[in-house]
Amino acid sequence: MRLFGTLVIVLLTFILVLLFDGVSGDVLGSGPSPQEEIERRQRELESIRKEIDKFEQKIQESRKSEEESISLLENLDRQTALVRSYIRELRSEEQRYVREIDESRRTIRNLENDIEELREQYARYVRSAYKRGTEQDVELLLGAQSVNQFLVRAEYIRRFTNQRRSDLQAIREKQQELKEQQEWLEIALREQRNIIQEKQQEESRLADRTVERRNVLNRIREDRSLYEKELARKQQAERELRRLIANIIEEQHQRQARDDDRVRDGKPAEIVPPDVAFASKKGKLPWPVREGQIAAQFGEQVHPVLKTVTENTGVGISVPNGSPVYAVAEGDVVFITWLPAYGNLVIVYHHDGYRSVYANLSDILVRENDRVQAGDMLARSAESVEGSTVHFEIWKDREKQDPEAWLQPK
Repeated sequence: MRLFGTLVIVLLTFILVLLFDGVSGDVLGSGPSPQEEIERRQRELESIRKEIDKFEQKIQESRKSEEESISLLENLDRQTALVRSYIRELRSEEQRYVREIDESRRTIRNLENDIEELREQYARYVRSAYKRGTEQDVELLLGAQSVNQFLVRAEYIRRFTNQRRSDLQAIREKQQELKEQQEWLEIALREQRNIIQEKQQEESRLADRTVERRNVLNRIREDRSLYEKELARKQQAERELRRLIANIIEEQHQRQARDDDRVRDGKPAEIVPPDVAFASKKGKLPWPVREGQIAAQFGEQVHPVLKTVTENTGVGISVPNGSPVYAVAEGDVVFITWLPAYGNLVIVYHHDGYRSVYANLSDILVRENDRVQAGDMLARSAESVEGSTVHFEIWKDREKQDPEAWLQPK
């Protein structure tokens, strides 16, 4: 019996040593690291940077000859549009870093509190274990009056020990999380400073380009031959716009056919029509700008200076430069592009075959596939050879409409 009791003590002591043995090893995180996430964002911005640099080279080449004013204007327009888009992305990135830095600081404070609480809890256990000693656990087991009582006491000791070991594991995990959060905070702060500096540089470039573009516009206005070239460029852009709308119509017909197939198969439709049909809004549409007057009417126009006859597929609305431009009705942004003489251009589809076109824009605030409501701001106006105007069109499939017949009377 004495030998049996000794073996039991040795065995139980071995079990308790295993129970009290701490968990070693670092906790490995899963998913992309903060640095990998930053690199992903930087790659997205890099594509815009490359486009800006490409037009920078073209601008330098166009400056070499006074006869290249039209090309210079086009390259300035293209680069300015990219710079504005790039600045908008940088601002968004800066705001994202502000949110992430604040969240990281809150997380660090919470982790520090959690670690402190776990340490105090674990310290109480260590003090208790030191005073009591593991021998008391063995005595507690050996003092059991029955096998059932022995098993109950052994289970109690096991759970008590596992809880303490879990506390130690939690401390180590929290410490690892704290280390990762502190590393991310340092990276985020550094990247935020870089973003702010880069944004300031691009804003300075934009200001320089705006002044240079205005000078080029004045040069074209004062030169009859350049003015004629710019008007010819606009007529060519009108043909390109018709082609774009035809392509959009074809793509939307295909999308509608796919949606009809989905409905027949009992699936929900992807295309959600507006609450009110666009056709019912004729003569009631809000203007795409809050202030402005019609400067160029729909249809054939005789140029006041050149006396040439051109066809206007929409209307030109004179506005202060940089004026907000709004959607006239609910719809989907189906296309955003740049065209010579039209500049930045947005097309909104209002269903039932109706589309509105907004051109000569400086800063576009929406993205393709966005659903917009009447009065939502799409962009800001820009300045062209013809002055500070917003070009506005309405189409029913391939048939151009007179926008003045659709807008509310002023």
